[in-house]
Amino acid sequence: MISFIQKYGGFFLLFLGIIGIVFLGLKSQSTEVYALTTEIVDYGNTSVVSTENSVFYVDVKGEVEYPGVYSAGAQMRIADVINLAGGLTQNADVSEINLSKNIYDQMVIYIPSSIENEETLNAHQYYVDIKGAVLHPGVYMVPQGTRVYEVIALSGGFLDNADSSSLNLSQLLVDEMVLFVKEKNVENTVSLVKFTVYIGGEVFRPSEYEVDETDTLQDLITMSGGLTDEADTLNLLMNMPLYDGLEIIIPSIDVESNTIPIVQSGLVNINTASLEELMELKGIGIILGQRIIDYRAEYGFFDSIEDIMKVSGIKSSIYEDIFEDITV
Repeated sequence: MISFIQKYGGFFLLFLGIIGIVFLGLKSQSTEVYALTTEIVDYGNTSVVSTENSVFYVDVKGEVEYPGVYSAGAQMRIADVINLAGGLTQNADVSEINLSKNIYDQMVIYIPSSIENEETLNAHQYYVDIKGAVLHPGVYMVPQGTRVYEVIALSGGFLDNADSSSLNLSQLLVDEMVLFVKEKNVENTVSLVKFTVYIGGEVFRPSEYEVDETDTLQDLITMSGGLTDEADTLNLLMNMPLYDGLEIIIPSIDVESNTIPIVQSGLVNINTASLEELMELKGIGIILGQRIIDYRAEYGFFDSIEDIMKVSGIKSSIYEDIFEDITV
C-alpha cells in the first residue's frame, strides 16, 4: 500500500492542483461580471437579475413646475418623475396619462394643458341666441353641424302659441346666429283671408299653395321647398305681398330676359297654362287649346300675346275676344 502511494501520489496531487486552478479562474470571471453589470440573487433553484442599480434619464415637459431632464431609478414610475419635476401645475391635464407606468431610459413625458383642450373644443362650437316663443330662451353652445330643430329642442321646445311656419327647421346653424320664434296672434289668425297662389320654375316643389294675406314671396318660396341652385334671384322681392290668383315663376339663371316674367297677374299665361285653363278662354275649345300646347312644345314660349295668332285656327277675331284675358 505504501509503495502504491509512493508510486502514484505525485500524479494525484498534480490532478488536484489542476482542478483548483480551473475553479479559481471561473470564480474570478463571475465576480467581474457582477461588478460590471448587475447583482445575481439566488432564490432556491431560480436566479433573478436585478436592475435596481441602473439610472435612467427622463425628459419631463409641459405642465410641471420645473420641466427638464431628470435622472431616475429604473424602478420609478411616471408619477415619481413628475414629483421630481416639482409636481403638476394647476392647468395640467393627466386624464390620458398612465401615472403608474414604469419609466425607461430617454423617455419623454409631456403633460398637456387643460386650457389647450378647451380651446380646441371651443373651435368646433357655435353660440346661438334663440328668442321668442320657446320654453327657455337664451344663448346656447352647440357643436358644429347642429340644425335649427336641435337647438329648439335644447331650449325646451316650442310654446303652445309658437308660430314655426316661417322657420326652416332643417337649416344648419352658424356661429352667432339669432333665431326668433314668432308668437301666433289668435285674434288676427281667425280673421285672416285665405287664398290660393301658384309658384313654379326654379323651386323644389312647384305647385299651388294656400296662403293668407300676411304671407310674402319669401313665405311662399319656403312652402315650395326653397330655391334650386339654378334660380335667378336678381329681381326677386322677397317681402312682396301675395294676392288671390297670383302666379309666380322663378326663372333660371340661363333664361333670357325676354322670356317669362317673374310675376304674373290673374290672367291666363299662354306660356304655362294647362289645357283646362286655356279652354276657359272665350272661343278656345279642346282642339285650339291642344294646338296652343303643341305649338309651345315645337317652337317654345310666345314672345307676346299677339303671337298666339301664329297657332293654326286662331285668327284676329278670336284674339280680339281673349287679348284682355291673356298674358305671357
